[in-house]
Amino acid sequence: MQIEQRRPGRFRAALLAAAMICMSACGLTASFITEDDWSSSRFETLLDKAMLSPLVVAAVHEPELATTADLKTLAGIARRMGWRVEKDLVASAALLSAACDEGQQRACRDYGKLLIETEQPDGLPKAIALFSASCEAGILFACSDMARAHSTGEGVSQDEAHAFAFADRACTVPGSDVCLGAIEFLTQVNFPEGLARFDRSCDAGQINACHWSGYHRMESEDPSYFAEGMTYFDKACAAGHISACEGVIIDTARGLATSTMLEAAIVTVEAACEDGYVDGCIRLMAAFDETYGTGLARDPARVLGYMQTSCTFWHEDSCRWLAEAYEAGNGTPKNPGEAVRIYRFMCDAGNQRMCQQAARVEASLAPAGSNAAEGITDRACELGDGEACRGIAWWHVFGEEGREKNVARAALHFRIGCDKGEANACIDLGSLNEWAEHGFTENKIAARAYYKRACDLGEQLGCELHDESAARAG
Repeated sequence: MQIEQRRPGRFRAALLAAAMICMSACGLTASFITEDDWSSSRFETLLDKAMLSPLVVAAVHEPELATTADLKTLAGIARRMGWRVEKDLVASAALLSAACDEGQQRACRDYGKLLIETEQPDGLPKAIALFSASCEAGILFACSDMARAHSTGEGVSQDEAHAFAFADRACTVPGSDVCLGAIEFLTQVNFPEGLARFDRSCDAGQINACHWSGYHRMESEDPSYFAEGMTYFDKACAAGHISACEGVIIDTARGLATSTMLEAAIVTVEAACEDGYVDGCIRLMAAFDETYGTGLARDPARVLGYMQTSCTFWHEDSCRWLAEAYEAGNGTPKNPGEAVRIYRFMCDAGNQRMCQQAARVEASLAPAGSNAAEGITDRACELGDGEACRGIAWWHVFGEEGREKNVARAALHFRIGCDKGEANACIDLGSLNEWAEHGFTENKIAARAYYKRACDLGEQLGCELHDESAARAG
């Protein structure tokens, strides 16, 4: 696989200069990356450490500068994951396979993952061979990969004994992410024994293991596990594990078990919500809105507060729910004016559907006897709903919905819709101009310009129509 060669720009030149300075001072590899890092550190941790070296920064951004197996591995992992650089699986494969050929076992493991992800011919058996060799060489992630393979039977025989043996090797560092990931696979082939291993890690002080032990119990189909599961959630939540605290709240709402940590869990997740953890806000909303069940009393005012917080962090669905709550008076007195304000805010941010909602509520506030309701679509178009503008345009094309049949007005509204980002309005106007339909004057140059605009907006049909029109023009 070839990596595109580029002329050195100023950015590349600066990286090269930094790399050359570092070569004598830093050596060709970042000495602060330990064997344990290569073996069991997640890619974020590995690259965070590595990027302290200017040489590594240069290699990650300009793969041509990756002159050693370690540098090729780091650059390949960064491009495989799209970590601070554009994701490029072709370049990643070239770097990782080259590093693997040079004996870098973490590269072999990640190259195996890439073969599976990109569904290469014979990729799975090749990956299994790479995982097996890398595990033998001490790459714990590869041992976890083998535990998964033997648990699921993907690429190898499904074999409980082999799955547990590889998991034991992955757990050289008990409680690590790679160890807990391997145990996760074991629960698929022997649920009680998988739980027992989570429990041992939990008892050894690995709080994340306590969380996973609780999670698997609460998600099992056997109610006898539920009380135990809540006990493990309680233990992890008491240590500040946010996901475990969420589990306490959710499973209390589901009515599965009682918790000694419920109030503390709510306080913990509320604090995380206030700090911008929107998923926590969403789970609190669902718990007090009876979405999960009736284990917690419904509290619309509380739900409204969580919506307000998550909307502050621009969670789009929360803002919509908040507007709907003000419109319906759910958890708060009815306030259609506030609903309009939120709908308008979302409309201005580019959510065209909310323009229609804003126009609809505005119409409901109009004085009795006015014809505001008849102008909802016009107002939505005015606010920024390109689809509404497109609809008005077609009404003028055919003389429908009380609109006069008027080519000029139709063209105007198609252009407005197109300008507001409605790609189909651009395509409609392009087609009408190209084929001189419904009273439009033929203008193939203008037609191609509108097709191009639709293409630029991400509509593949616009690209195809543009190319077809250009081909017909010769």
